[in-house]
Amino acid sequence: MSKRNKIKPVTSRTRKRGLELTTLLLLGGIVLISAAIVAFVWFALTPNRNANGTPQLQVNTERLDLGKQIFNKTVRASFTVTNTGTATLTLDVPRSATLLEGC
Repeated sequence: MSKRNKIKPVTSRTRKRGLELTTLLLLGGIVLISAAIVAFVWFALTPNRNANGTPQLQVNTERLDLGKQIFNKTVRASFTVTNTGTATLTLDVPRSATLLEGC
């Protein structure tokens, strides 16, 4: 006699295992995709991550002489700031300066 493979009937226990396995695979995939998205956003928003040099700030003038001015009067001055270094220069300063104490 030859041995025949018997087909086992599908039981509720077998279905439950299949459901558990499917759920675990689905959750694992969601976790992997979430981790990949977080890593991408992290590296995309991190400045100077590949910078191999240093930024160097250069201003086109060493001194601003505005003469005698009345206190709390708006005075405008302009100068050029450039980066002469080899890495990205980031300035986190307000667009206007306030004089706290006169000379």
